[in-house]
Amino acid sequence: MRVELIETLANGRVRVRSPYGCFTAAWSTDTPAIGSAHDVELEVDDPLRWGHDIALDESRANTIVDDGPSRVHISARIHSVTEDGVLVLDIGGPSFMVDTIGDPPLGIVGCWVSLRSRHVTLWSYIL
Repeated sequence: MRVELIETLANGRVRVRSPYGCFTAAWSTDTPAIGSAHDVELEVDDPLRWGHDIALDESRANTIVDDGPSRVHISARIHSVTEDGVLVLDIGGPSFMVDTIGDPPLGIVGCWVSLRSRHVTLWSYIL
């Protein structure tokens, strides 16, 4: 996913603009300059609980936006689910994985989910 850095915050956190909205995340390495654009991988660092942090979403829209002062809201399509409950999500670019707690609903591959996380990290890479 391509992001533009729009603000640097304390503790290595940044605010970025993406095609799916503006959000706050940790930056994995040295913080780049404001206004610079980067291709990044998205990592959700905490396991999310079904029915609490993750729910099915009928909006069918790729979204990543801040959800209050300390959480990020992500809406994405489920690409697959591993045997140990890891969701592989597609947000219109490279897929990303989310560890989950609890049993996912049956037949959710291809469905959309809404999730909220306090710990999102961006990893820059060169295409």
